[in-house]
Amino acid sequence: MARSRQTVNTPILGMLTVYTSANIAVTGLTGANFTKYISLSGVDQSTTITVTEVGNGRYMYSFTPTVVGYWHLLFTNATYNPRGWQDEFDVIA
Repeated sequence: MARSRQTVNTPILGMLTVYTSANIAVTGLTGANFTKYISLSGVDQSTTITVTEVGNGRYMYSFTPTVVGYWHLLFTNATYNPRGWQDEFDVIA
């Protein structure tokens, strides 16, 4: 997976899609339905990540990195994707 380059103190937006094993879009989830892990250069962070449904099984996440470095995100859902969705960012000044 290629890392995208982002700017510090600027919100980062991303998308993830949730399907059942029968390939049916899952709707109605909230941020509480996802376990969210975030790290900065390998160190766990407590940065707030929001997840919002935008429709038809698609969910948008957002967070604002406040420090330059390599950020890694992992979202899991115990029912639909226990292995999770990942994203990586090189955050620059």
